[in-house]
Amino acid sequence: DLIWARIFYPYGPGEHPDRLISFLIRNALSGKESPLKQPMAVRDYIHVEDIARSFLLLAEKADSGIFNIATGEGMRVSEMRSLVVSAFEKGHVTFGCEQSSRVTDSVVADISRISELGWKPRFAIKEGLTTYLHPPKKSHP
Repeated sequence: DLIWARIFYPYGPGEHPDRLISFLIRNALSGKESPLKQPMAVRDYIHVEDIARSFLLLAEKADSGIFNIATGEGMRVSEMRSLVVSAFEKGHVTFGCEQSSRVTDSVVADISRISELGWKPRFAIKEGLTTYLHPPKKSHP
């Protein structure tokens, strides 16, 4: 038997500085522009702690199968940028020219399979963004 966990768009403290949310935070804090290649693209962002919780649940309750690890909700990349700017800006931030204003693609997961095991994401995007400033304390057994 095999459990295959398909992780969608993870984010959280400690991620590579060039990933979208870290890039947006860095630019907002320094007052730089944050041009986007696909501002209308829709993504299903999931916090790394929710991913860890889903893995624990799958280890405890799942027998086999494919499980989407995501929130089941999409957000435009441009909306994510707006949230980051409002949460982290140190002054007025202007945005460069967008390369595309049309929806180019949408990636939102069907999380019904893992939801049947009793799982739901704990972090809403706004709450998840605050963990970049105040990462949760690590607990040791």
